[in-house]
Amino acid sequence: MTMALQYTIDHLRLSKKDKIPILVSQSRLLYDNLVDFGTIDISIHEVQKLTPTQEPGFFSRISTGFMESLENLWTFLKEAAIFIVVALPYLVPIGAVIVVTVLIIRRSAKKRRAAKNTPKE
Repeated sequence: MTMALQYTIDHLRLSKKDKIPILVSQSRLLYDNLVDFGTIDISIHEVQKLTPTQEPGFFSRISTGFMESLENLWTFLKEAAIFIVVALPYLVPIGAVIVVTVLIIRRSAKKRRAAKNTPKE
């Protein structure tokens, strides 16, 4: 009798806030025991473009083609900008070598022209 009375007193003493964590832990324990029994694999793929149900008309196809070509142009410009930024560490030294080579060639060409134009004694 005293055990039942003590249990009842303890049970009444617990507030709702105290009961919630106990119930949550009990439900987690039950759930964790059931998880090992089943596995479901779900594959979801996002659709990029919706396929129309009707055959599009002439002007609709023209407009769709034009919009797709603009999208492709925009994609190309973005990728080209990314390529230039990524390739910049290679392009700068190569460009410097080319500029120095062109300057040396021009300077030697000027000297040759100047040597040709000077009168011989």
